[in-house]
Amino acid sequence: MQRLVVCCGGAWLALLLTTTSVAAQITWNITYLDPNGTGFYDPTYGQLRRNSIVAATQYLGTVLDGRGTVNLEFSTAPSNAGYLAAFGPAYFSAVPSNKGSFQNGSVYQAARTNTHIGYDSIDGVGYFNFNYGWNYVGQTPSSNRYDMVTVAIHEIMHGMGFISLTDQLGRGLRNSTPGTPDTYSVYDRYLHKGSGANATALFNTNINDPNYGSFVGNASVFTAGNDPNNGLFFIGPYSREVYGAAVPIYAPNPYQAGSSVSHVNDNNALMYYSIGPNQQKRLLSYEIAMLMDLGWNVYEWNNTTGNWLDGVNGSNLNVNLSRWRSSLGIVSLNGSYYNINGYPSPAPVLPPYAQITSNIVLNFGGSGSTGYISTNDIGTVRLARLNLSSSATAPNVITGGQFIFGVNSDGTPSVLAPKIIQQGSGAFVITSDMVLTDTSSIGGWSGLNIGGSGSGRLTLSGAISGTGTLTKQGNFVLELSGSVANTFTGTTTVSGGTLLLNKTPGQNAIGGNLTILSGGTVVLGADNQLPNSGTVRLEGGTLSSGQTTGHTDVLGALDLAASSTIALGSGNHSLTFSGTSGTPTGTLTITGWSGDIFQPGTAGRIYFSNIGSNPNSQYSSFLSQVHFAGFPSGAIFLTTLTTGLYELVPVPEPTGILAVIAGIGALTYAWRRRRLWLSRFTHQ
Repeated sequence: MQRLVVCCGGAWLALLLTTTSVAAQITWNITYLDPNGTGFYDPTYGQLRRNSIVAATQYLGTVLDGRGTVNLEFSTAPSNAGYLAAFGPAYFSAVPSNKGSFQNGSVYQAARTNTHIGYDSIDGVGYFNFNYGWNYVGQTPSSNRYDMVTVAIHEIMHGMGFISLTDQLGRGLRNSTPGTPDTYSVYDRYLHKGSGANATALFNTNINDPNYGSFVGNASVFTAGNDPNNGLFFIGPYSREVYGAAVPIYAPNPYQAGSSVSHVNDNNALMYYSIGPNQQKRLLSYEIAMLMDLGWNVYEWNNTTGNWLDGVNGSNLNVNLSRWRSSLGIVSLNGSYYNINGYPSPAPVLPPYAQITSNIVLNFGGSGSTGYISTNDIGTVRLARLNLSSSATAPNVITGGQFIFGVNSDGTPSVLAPKIIQQGSGAFVITSDMVLTDTSSIGGWSGLNIGGSGSGRLTLSGAISGTGTLTKQGNFVLELSGSVANTFTGTTTVSGGTLLLNKTPGQNAIGGNLTILSGGTVVLGADNQLPNSGTVRLEGGTLSSGQTTGHTDVLGALDLAASSTIALGSGNHSLTFSGTSGTPTGTLTITGWSGDIFQPGTAGRIYFSNIGSNPNSQYSSFLSQVHFAGFPSGAIFLTTLTTGLYELVPVPEPTGILAVIAGIGALTYAWRRRRLWLSRFTHQ
């Protein structure tokens, strides 16, 4: 094992760590080493100083997810120290001398596995210089005083892995020759030269290469600032998503030991390289995403049948029994190697806690000819992202509990947009209930996006509730099934692939409005899937009453916003719209309709209600934009035996509609035009 304490030089940088009193969340055991009457035990300020450390860990408890116990030590910095504060992981794991690694250190490993790298079980060590003036928790910042909670968060962040282990020559913790395997941080693996499409990684991250974990860049980048072509940037998938670009890293010339590389170059950020008096900071959204890039809050299922809480028995934690894994940060655990060349398997980690932060990513894979059943016995789980990537020929099942997407326990939004991403060819069935929340009014998200480049079918058979929206993208089939109605009130938008509505007849598959964009198809798999009051907006897509046999439904108003299609299935069934909405745009093509002009359909039918007593006049513009496949363009409303209910049918040519508007009775006109049309057909 290797021990390291990192100190931030110069003017200070802010740091955050969380402690929580909630059972089963990360537990922070904090020991203060100062003698009585000094430092953290000063008779006047000692309690305030200790409270400030606790406040920092409590804040991080709202950001981090985990179940382990982390042991921290704090003491007063030496009298000649030139820094505000310092903190770092107590240990990094030793690996074979010919192996490179990317590690987060002992704080990360303790939080995620409840095991300790060091023989003394100390995971993080920190120092505070009380020769400076400090404001403590609960106090208003004042000039010439530094906010201790802010500084503590910043420093503990370094101990959590927000730190570079490379020096200005590219050497790692073992001081190996650059270009050969060494011990670096997970933070290092995301460092790049340049920020654009031609950005190049500074480290070998191919775990199948014997030189995995070696510096392959040019060390001049560490003093190149943030030039878009040659400067230093952090490019991780989550931080780039949240920040919107590569994150600029502090790389001054000359190199500043203790500050260079391990900080972002953004003076609004908590992890900026300096802080002034009278400042309070907390993590920005992209800084939380950087933690997720390092591996925090990211869980991988081991693709076997089992329970989410395997390895947790009350207060007894046994990571060896857990079915969750991490591909980042842990390289040695209980006598086995992980995440290094020759030992590429992800390391076991304890199950998610998922009760406070929603900044959690759950990954599920699979392969072969059999599927697995993954049972959520945690209960209600908060998360932002569910990644599905299986090549198995049998479906995998995720069952139990409830998923709350994209909202933290305090009501604030997740930093990642809530998504389910289907990335594989294998099918997934998720029976868990889901809650979608609209947090857009407080800078969050409108709801849940379900998409991805995979082709595997995804079935959601639980109850979906909440105020949020549901957006379907990607070319795969998303099926909403089950016996309990979905009641979420946000709009359902389909822009790619097929959304199959297949709840038990009479149980709504969606609770609000429906929008179908170009490239999207919505198919009824059973009767009565859509709410009677929700608007159906056709914006280039297709609404199908059934893939084969058609299904009956009563819908809200029809809003034709672009040329779109209604595809009728076979057999007797009907779609009934409650009027129209908006100004009709484009052509409404109706396929699968059978019958004769000016006559009721003989199989699938389309009805409208709430369109007044003279709809052929009032809706003439809409009718002229309807095209029944196999018939000339144009349509007319026929009266039915039900007062106020009209059936939409084709006419032979648009002039027929004008005749109706001129005052000719619909039924008489229909028969007359039918005879004329048949006569013309006979003469051809």
